[in-house]
Amino acid sequence: MYRLNKFLAEQTGVSRREADNLIADGRVKINQEVAVLGRRFDETRDEIFLDGQKIEERKGFTYLILNKPEGYVCSKKRQGDTPTLFELLPEKYQNLKTVGRLDKDSSGLILLTNDGDFAFSMTHPKFFKIKSYIVRLNRPLAPLHQQM
Repeated sequence: MYRLNKFLAEQTGVSRREADNLIADGRVKINQEVAVLGRRFDETRDEIFLDGQKIEERKGFTYLILNKPEGYVCSKKRQGDTPTLFELLPEKYQNLKTVGRLDKDSSGLILLTNDGDFAFSMTHPKFFKIKSYIVRLNRPLAPLHQQM
């Protein structure tokens, strides 16, 4: 048995919370029956519909590595005039989620995927992932800060 909100998130690119909202709004059906929150289904037997369209299960996951330039945010939506890194990607990758984030003024490697379990394992503190950063300063570090 498979959690419906997880399936919707993986197959459509929405977050699990957004998937819960789709279910709560009555937009999701299992075998033509309106689904309810918390519902599980048998992926070998049941058909899932969103807004009347059958969701065909996509096999496999997508993983991208992007060298994020400075000046872009990692969110899906623009923040004022600040562009989002998703504006750098072709349409077919707009459903991916960032694995972690980099601030607007930071540049560097960022992972994107539609594999929620992978993203969780890379970002949740309980998995103790070691991260390395290279920091360039625009002036020498003050002696007080060197001791920190």
